[in-house]
Amino acid sequence: MFYTYRGLKIRLNERYCLWRSPEHILKMDKLLSETEFLADLRGYYAFILGLLMLISKFDIKTIFIYTFYITIFGILIPLFYPFLYFYESTSFRFFRGLFSYISGWYIDKLIIIIVGLITAGWKSIVAYFTGFYLAVIISTILNYIWAKVTYKKYGLFICDVERIFINVSRYYVDKHTSFNKWIKDYLNGVSQLDSVNS
Repeated sequence: MFYTYRGLKIRLNERYCLWRSPEHILKMDKLLSETEFLADLRGYYAFILGLLMLISKFDIKTIFIYTFYITIFGILIPLFYPFLYFYESTSFRFFRGLFSYISGWYIDKLIIIIVGLITAGWKSIVAYFTGFYLAVIISTILNYIWAKVTYKKYGLFICDVERIFINVSRYYVDKHTSFNKWIKDYLNGVSQLDSVNS
């Protein structure tokens, strides 16, 4: 188990994931920072759309529905490996550091509240946060189910954060490696590390 710079927990073997080769060591910062931002993509999408809806004074129902769906989308899309090709080719890279910083201090939530009070009123703010956190609750339940399925299949609890890290690792370091092969290599590698240490 190890953590990203902002304390996001990744329940995988640190030595295998970050220290097993010179390339992994050189790209450690990228692996951790990209995992961090992609895991928070739900907040990024919801923040941008939320600001636009509040400034445009969308009705309460629309704010709730759109925030809910964009948050679900932001939770699910980084779990799919092909998304990383799109992510790397767009302006996402420009905003990732800034958003990761402000969301770490909940500044994004404060901005939403201030803008909402000025433009659309407190009911719109409630609609936004209700949609956002309802999506988060549902994703947590799905995440638990996913973890049980992957544990049954691989003997590992792989939740959304671990899957994102694995995909980031596959994209930047372990190229041309399928998800299943990465898991197989991981299990073999950790077993070898354990046998060396014992």
